[in-house]
Amino acid sequence: MTEIKFDISNIKPLLDALNQLSPDAELTLTNGVTPIARVNLIQTASLSLSERVPDLRPPIWLSDDFDDLLPDHYWKTREA
Repeated sequence: MTEIKFDISNIKPLLDALNQLSPDAELTLTNGVTPIARVNLIQTASLSLSERVPDLRPPIWLSDDFDDLLPDHYWKTREA
C-alpha cells in the first residue's frame, strides 16, 4: 500500500472538519458527488512522556568480558 501525505494546513474548511472529528466518526472526501477517500482519526497512545511507566522493559545486563577481545577462532571462517 502506498501512503501519500498531503499538507492540509492551507485548506481551512477541511482542517475545520478534521478538527471536529470524533474517534468514531469518519470524513468522506468527494469530487462533486463521487466519494474519493475516507478519513479516520489516528488513535494515539494515552501516556505522555511525563507519565513514564517504571520497569516497562527488563534491565540491561552486560557480561563481565563484554569489552574483551574476541578469540582467534571467532574470526576464522569455517572450512566448507
